[in-house]
Amino acid sequence: MLLPLTALISLHVNSQNYVWTQKANFPSTPRYEAIGFSIGTKGYFGTGANFVLNSQPYNDFWEWDQSTNVWSQKANVPGPPRYGAAAFAADGKGYVTTGFSVMNGGY
Repeated sequence: MLLPLTALISLHVNSQNYVWTQKANFPSTPRYEAIGFSIGTKGYFGTGANFVLNSQPYNDFWEWDQSTNVWSQKANVPGPPRYGAAAFAADGKGYVTTGFSVMNGGY
């Protein structure tokens, strides 16, 4: 069984060591098949599903700020809630595409 997690950890790499550091926990529902990307010093995370808890995908969207180690909820991703989507960042902008929804089975 897949267990959705809520922890955020960072990896610091230097020539001698790999060091993992716990960051602020994700403040919303645990999920899997979510999307994530970064722009500058901010990480973005959203959509996904947790079929163990409620059998519904999500369309919420969150920003994590590296300088403050704080999560902030942003505007929901447009369209129906989705899981299994793809996301990427280019030229300072984030893009979310495709995925599956309960309403239509896919995009």
